[in-house]
Amino acid sequence: MSIKQYLKKNWKDFFKEEAPDDFDCVLLSSCLEEYGNDLILIFLDRLHYPKYIMKMCRTPEYGFKIEREYNGLLHLSKNAFLRKYIPYPYKIGTFNGSSFVIQGGIMGKSLHEILRHKGYTSYTKKLINQSIDLLVKINLANIISETGCDITSVNVIDTLRKQNDFIRQAGLSYSDLEPFLEQNDEVDGGRYFFTHGDFWGANILINPSSNEVSGIIDWEFSNTCSKNPMDIIWFILNILFAINTKKSAYSSFSSIIIHSLSIPGSLDLIRDCFKRYANQIGIKDLNCGKLLICTLIEMSFREILTYGKSNKMDKECLSLLRFFIADKHIIPAVNSHENYRLTDKNKKQALKRG
Repeated sequence: MSIKQYLKKNWKDFFKEEAPDDFDCVLLSSCLEEYGNDLILIFLDRLHYPKYIMKMCRTPEYGFKIEREYNGLLHLSKNAFLRKYIPYPYKIGTFNGSSFVIQGGIMGKSLHEILRHKGYTSYTKKLINQSIDLLVKINLANIISETGCDITSVNVIDTLRKQNDFIRQAGLSYSDLEPFLEQNDEVDGGRYFFTHGDFWGANILINPSSNEVSGIIDWEFSNTCSKNPMDIIWFILNILFAINTKKSAYSSFSSIIIHSLSIPGSLDLIRDCFKRYANQIGIKDLNCGKLLICTLIEMSFREILTYGKSNKMDKECLSLLRFFIADKHIIPAVNSHENYRLTDKNKKQALKRG
């Protein structure tokens, strides 16, 4: 049975409506890794965006991430405010042995592409602020105590403490990371937060008619029990990457971000975004520099701990992590109102990475 036949046969059960006379299915792949997904975009009539999306794990053994996405979306769908910003989860199941989740489609252009083409302007600043305000709502959607925590994702830093081999193999030592890790233990009295897990511009959609955020997609790394609301740092780093890609002589994610730190206004952008988030999230003494390191630890090791394999972005984040730990001036600059100058040595390192 083809996917289209399967959908037509189960349409009423999935969507609580009669199956249309005809609909179109378009198959896409989200990434090349074996633990990646195949996306079936389901178009009705003459809509310019898919009404529904069927996300299917390419390899059956990694079906747990489909379940994680479904459960995360199901939880958020109960929040009246957030419901309109998420792809509604209609059905979870298996097809030909592979796990799938069917969710609603959302119209919009990615914030990442808008930032790449327009840069940092009053218009894009408005979109960034809307995204931060929405992120606060997401992170606060499920604040619980440790005793009520039902862990649905790998807590990377806690796992690394028990498996230091991963740190050593990455060319680091636990003593390199330890000064920053108390941030992971001290956020707001041991509470846990709902995190998206991959909150960056490509997963934030902007409605072209209203010029406002229309939705947040790709929830397979969502976590009901994150000790730290790390989404904000990943969001900020990717803003720097997007707005500096075209004007940078470098090509890699890590090199562009390192180079951008010496561009006037970049540190102010980091501070302004973080301040807006910190003022709303209500976490006492949230430290931007320490959260930055914890976020890069998370992004450097998460996939190898979850899937047993690393991808290119993990290596980029590891390069950034090494840079921020080695450069004794950048973290104080992030936390203060000082400027930062990229040294000739670091320029060479950035160029080598690029």
